[in-house]
Amino acid sequence: MMDIGAWLQSLGLEQYEAVFRANAVDAEVLPELGEADLEKLGVLLGHRKKLLKAIAALHDNQPSAVHRLREGTNAPPEAERRQLTVMFCDLVSSTALAARLDPEEMHEIIRAFQNAVTGEIARFEGHVAKFMGDGVLAYFGWPKAHEDEAERAVRAGLAIAEAVASMPSSGGTPLSVRIGVATGLVVVGDLIGQGEARERVVVGETPNLAARLQGLAPPGSVVVSETTRRLLGGTFDLDDLGPQTLKGLERPTIAYRVHQESAVEGRFEAHQAGQLLPMVGREPELATILDRWRQARTGEGQCVLLIGEAGIGKSRITQATLDALADEPLTVVSYQCSPYHVGSPLWPVVHHLNHVAGLSAGDSTEQRLAKLEAFLRPTMGDNPEAVHLLGALLGLDASAHYPPLDLTPQQRRARTLDILVEQVIRLAAAQPVVLRVEDPHWVDPTTLELIELILSRITQARVLMLLTARPSFQPSFSRHQHVTWLTLNRLRSQDARAIIDGVAGGKAVPDEVMGELLAKTDGVPLYLEELTRTVLESGLLRQTDTAYVADIPLPALAIPSSLHDSLMARLDRLRPVKEVAQTAACIGREFSYELLSAVAPVSEADLRDALGQLMAAELVFGQGAPPAATYTFKHALLRDAAYQSLLKSRRELTHRRIAQVLQDRFPSLVESQPELLARHYTEAGLTEPAIEAWRRAGARSAARSANHEAIGHFQRALDLLEKLAPSAQRDHLEADLRLAQVVPLIAVHGFGSPLVETCASRAKALGATLADWPGRFAAHRVVWNSCLMRHPVPRTVDLARELYSLATQDEDVVRLAIACRALGYTLFIAGEQGEADQLLERGAVLADSRPEAEFKIYGEQPQIVCRLYRGAVHSLLGFPEEAARIAEEGLMRARALNNPHTLAWSLVSTGNAHNFGRNAGVAERLGAEALQVSREHRLPQWLAFAEEIRGWALCQLGEHQEGLALLEDALRRLHATGAVLHTSRIGCYLAQGYLLSVRLDEARAHLAAARQHSETYGEQYMLAELYRQQAALLRAEKAPIDEVERNLQLAVTTAQRQAARLLELRAATDLAKLWAQGGERERAWRLLHPVCHGFQDGLRLSDVEEARSVLNTVS
Repeated sequence: MMDIGAWLQSLGLEQYEAVFRANAVDAEVLPELGEADLEKLGVLLGHRKKLLKAIAALHDNQPSAVHRLREGTNAPPEAERRQLTVMFCDLVSSTALAARLDPEEMHEIIRAFQNAVTGEIARFEGHVAKFMGDGVLAYFGWPKAHEDEAERAVRAGLAIAEAVASMPSSGGTPLSVRIGVATGLVVVGDLIGQGEARERVVVGETPNLAARLQGLAPPGSVVVSETTRRLLGGTFDLDDLGPQTLKGLERPTIAYRVHQESAVEGRFEAHQAGQLLPMVGREPELATILDRWRQARTGEGQCVLLIGEAGIGKSRITQATLDALADEPLTVVSYQCSPYHVGSPLWPVVHHLNHVAGLSAGDSTEQRLAKLEAFLRPTMGDNPEAVHLLGALLGLDASAHYPPLDLTPQQRRARTLDILVEQVIRLAAAQPVVLRVEDPHWVDPTTLELIELILSRITQARVLMLLTARPSFQPSFSRHQHVTWLTLNRLRSQDARAIIDGVAGGKAVPDEVMGELLAKTDGVPLYLEELTRTVLESGLLRQTDTAYVADIPLPALAIPSSLHDSLMARLDRLRPVKEVAQTAACIGREFSYELLSAVAPVSEADLRDALGQLMAAELVFGQGAPPAATYTFKHALLRDAAYQSLLKSRRELTHRRIAQVLQDRFPSLVESQPELLARHYTEAGLTEPAIEAWRRAGARSAARSANHEAIGHFQRALDLLEKLAPSAQRDHLEADLRLAQVVPLIAVHGFGSPLVETCASRAKALGATLADWPGRFAAHRVVWNSCLMRHPVPRTVDLARELYSLATQDEDVVRLAIACRALGYTLFIAGEQGEADQLLERGAVLADSRPEAEFKIYGEQPQIVCRLYRGAVHSLLGFPEEAARIAEEGLMRARALNNPHTLAWSLVSTGNAHNFGRNAGVAERLGAEALQVSREHRLPQWLAFAEEIRGWALCQLGEHQEGLALLEDALRRLHATGAVLHTSRIGCYLAQGYLLSVRLDEARAHLAAARQHSETYGEQYMLAELYRQQAALLRAEKAPIDEVERNLQLAVTTAQRQAARLLELRAATDLAKLWAQGGERERAWRLLHPVCHGFQDGLRLSDVEEARSVLNTVS
């Protein structure tokens, strides 16, 4: 027996399946149906003609139709995950009505009710899922989606309420209906039941919510859910019913009652929530439109046709044009075309007239006529013909007020168009006109004719026509000389970032989130706004005063509910080949013909045909010819929509098949891109193979300095690890993964990041429980380094000595080199320069004796790092020339290594050695190069220190404003990474720069903060210099000399205690000058002579030259 549902679906008329079943129309009855029967069932005229033709084909036993239907080759599609808008209608008081009426009378009422409901649902292209006596369940968004399902459902609901209220009923009691509408994610499409009882089932909370909302609705009204309300925007006037506690739902639900369509004239205005974001990236197009406006304003009418895909910003440019002309005298005429009224002649004009004339539903006929007359009078005068014809458009009969018109229907049509054209021309005679036509891809033929007539008349009128349409609109008039065609392309990355920043209210968005938003939205403004808003409102990001912060990695971004319907609508237009699109989506946004053909369950001929259809519909772009062709989904979100519509079980099977094909047929691809195999293993639910593949992908990315990617790959492996049962083997694997991930984490976020500390501490804790784990020393070393950047120095010294002790016990040269580097650098920070120098020298010698590869696990090369830091130590010890040579050798080795992280580190450290030696020219050059490398490779910690080096150098070179700005930014950026190490140094340089600029308040504030940090954290190596700068500040403030002297003496004794001869020389020079100015020349000589003559290195150093000059003065 033929399946009626499958037959209707083959015709694209599946929305009538429920009404056919409710009226017992089966294969036997079908050939007997006629035009009147179908009309009685609520089938629309066009659909009736289509059905009668198909019935005739069945009657004639045409083989193609009969074979298709009887053999079941048009079987219904599999169940899908979709966003669905569900409507539930219920006839009010049907039980009481049934008690009063004869069963046959009640049957007729129910049948008429169902036909009325079915007709309105079909008019808005919904799907009647089920009749339940006096109730009707309908879906909007399945089996075919439209971009505006929520709006369609509400329009259908209002029409149903009106239709039911006008139905005749026995006893004169008016009938009414309650309607509930809800939107949400469901699984839809599975067939349950047998024979005539079969139906498509929907699984999810949404149908239950719609049914509960229906119970809230007063008779004759529609109540919608919160999600539906958001999708409606400002299209309808709604009453907020507040939170409602509904049976079967865990949380209170906010409900809204729909009153009527709102007075907003355009779709763009109806869907704008709050203030518009500033328009970006469309300056050339706006300039062109304004140029055409200037021509039109002088009497040379112009037309601009804006063409672009949905969401690209056509209406936004139109609004920007009107905003730019806000101060000019003009009249705006708006024609908004509608997908619901493509068959309604002049509907955009009717909509406009209702709006501008101020007509409302509650007006009487006389009131509406009076308003129409008042609207027409300024341009058309007292014109009975215009009132007659335009009144007829609005459903008004003016014959009681004016003599009837003796015109044929053709003449009435022609005169109506003439009057509408004439009205625009007369408006333009009074002042310039902007005629805005929105969405003419939905225009009815008569309105299109009107547009062409107006266009032919404006060549000598002050009219600018603005049409905004999608690429499918290809009008013949576009070739006219006064028509300008503008095609809108996607936004550039910098403009897309500006939109994201605008939605975020100027607060910083994490780089990884910004990158994901840009990748998913492809420069389409609507996608950018909606996806950004969805992420920010999801609660996944923590909000501070200045930024949004990602404390945990974000999950895959969900498609915003506002975009879901439009994306699915594009896929549903190609239902026969949608399965190929879904399979391709499982591969990824980009896919090759070779891989797809090995995976897709279709023949090669069908696959080529399907890909051809997808390309023709511009859902995918292709490059090359099969079998060497590659394809890309036009939008990342379009790929996501296809992918997410698959049931999870089917996704897993497809991913498993892809993974197997990759391994069997593409081994070189798996070797070069292990993350591809890892993703498919993950989505297939194959946890252990996926963990190993992600580990290999992370290691490969880290080896190529693709640190952001490496972090993500290792994190995917760690996330999957949570699915494994607890065991020593699992802990061992996690410890390895944590230790591997911490290296790229350090490169990206810096040692001071909380992410680094958390990762390293977890690895160290796991290592303590694993007796044979070889990574224990490496984990301890990273914990030390993280502590150094974030915590007080004494604690760090203890960790460094523990590390040194471990390495000494092992007698492992590699570990000992690492431990020497760690303890040496820590003691440098603590101000113990003598021991620090010895340790760093030993670390470099030990590291030189071992291959570089043996240090890979530590993420650094101590033969480089020890030299870099020994350069800084040697500067403080008073050997500036030797210090520069040592640091430059480290930098040379780093350049040869060709690793961006190591290079940035080396440039910064060498720059510091030159900073200490006051070699501003070299420091500026190194700082500039470090800035470039750090920015290019997104290394925030080294970017902060690069800004510090260059900022200090510029201050020394007289560029105070730029230098101070860099230093201020360096301090903010460093703290943003979570690090505090070297705060005292940057603060000291800031104070010095502000002193040079004679900005004493800022100098005092930064100096106080730096000294407080030095005291709190034990960061001692800059303490002597801080005392010296404090003396300079006191001197500038004309403080008592004894206060100045006390700070300089503290500077001298501190430097002596730390063996920091360079800082001792500077402090002694300043103190000697102070004493000499007070007449104590001999005392000054005794202080400065031994310090100055102890310098045999760096005789041309500015500090040494200044000291010798002072010494000569006091001799």
